Amino acid sequence: MPDPGRGMTRRGFLKASGGLLAGAYALGLAGCGGEESRAARGPNILFLMTDQHRFDALGSVNPVVRTPNLDRLASRGVRFTQAVCNAPMCVPSRYSMMTGLYPSQVGVRHNTQMIPTDEDLPAPVLAQRLLDSGYQTAGFGKTHWYMGENLAPNAEVETSRRGFEVRAMRNTDEPGRVEPGATQMGDELPEAFAALEAERRPFGSGETIPGYKGITSSVEPEKHTEAWLTDEALDFLENDRDEDRPFFLYLSFDFPHAAFDVPPGYEDLYDVDDMPTPSEPPPGTDLTGHAEPWQWEEWLASTTEEERRRTTLRYYALCTYADEQFGRILGRLEASGEAENTFIVFVSDHGEMLGDRHRFSKYCLYDPSVRVPMILAGAGVPESLRGTTDDRPAELVDVLPTLLSVSGGTKPPELPGKSLLERRSSSG
Repeated sequence: MPDPGRGMTRRGFLKASGGLLAGAYALGLAGCGGEESRAARGPNILFLMTDQHRFDALGSVNPVVRTPNLDRLASRGVRFTQAVCNAPMCVPSRYSMMTGLYPSQVGVRHNTQMIPTDEDLPAPVLAQRLLDSGYQTAGFGKTHWYMGENLAPNAEVETSRRGFEVRAMRNTDEPGRVEPGATQMGDELPEAFAALEAERRPFGSGETIPGYKGITSSVEPEKHTEAWLTDEALDFLENDRDEDRPFFLYLSFDFPHAAFDVPPGYEDLYDVDDMPTPSEPPPGTDLTGHAEPWQWEEWLASTTEEERRRTTLRYYALCTYADEQFGRILGRLEASGEAENTFIVFVSDHGEMLGDRHRFSKYCLYDPSVRVPMILAGAGVPESLRGTTDDRPAELVDVLPTLLSVSGGTKPPELPGKSLLERRSSSG
């Protein structure tokens, strides 16, 4: 078989390796006496995810924010108003959610920790569990479980797609980040990718003063990473489906994480005068030990009030842009008649302080950092629960048990979370 990392298209790789995975699965069934009970019986699953999305950056919570597609999704399902992440930073939160274990159980507690090999994972990740139960699995966008920048370039450690038969992601030359056979944006849209990289380079990690000030991008909206990932997901739905299996489609964006590199036109949807501006700390406030990469005093000294308002505007504009991309997927499912046979979850990995309590980013246990938006909708959600809110506590470790329940599986006893739908139905 050709080297999947060289010169093979995503669709070609699916036919080669995905077909082998599906065949191995079928052989596994035959080896068990052809038990049909092992075949997937549940609905399709669509997993929508943003990065650093505040719980209140939804139109259904804050009418200033324009997220019509996610609002409509909430009207078809349950919005959890008190959902929290299990670690307010990207990597521990995502490992926790995808394994269904708390960060202390996973052993990944901060953004510089990774689990290099699948053999070292404490439990199978979500995509692998669904693949093993008979789902066709496709992952588009950020997973953030690469092995890390400290991996030596010559380290002989095999990377993995961790259960995804089809994979598309942003380019990177950093060791440990490239998953085998994954389609990469830089290969497909090299000019747009290079332009985006050049725009964002001055922002460093993004969580810097320039990154939070942000810019209006020179790259047209349809060539930003989120649109490209959505194009790839739509191509999968149109051309790469295995009709004998339900799909698990994971679509995960970097936005609205800083840096705020806003596609042109989206800032025009908001009025800067409508934006709240972070309040200045009272005179004499001691900000010693402030845990941000830059101090609040430096932010105030280097920005005007309008710039601070525009920071919030650009954050909301990115939420709107992400919402529009999600709307393209939701619209495709509705047009094809598959929406009612698809269970949909929307979450973020953690929140964003956005100037509250004189802080930006996350890395703290205040509400805007720990709380996340969470919506469950579609197939598997009882009619009586559609269009409702649930004000009880929910956690991201509940997502995996919920999806196992929807897919017809059983929650392993070692997982601390619970199915959110079973909990809701049993309590009325």
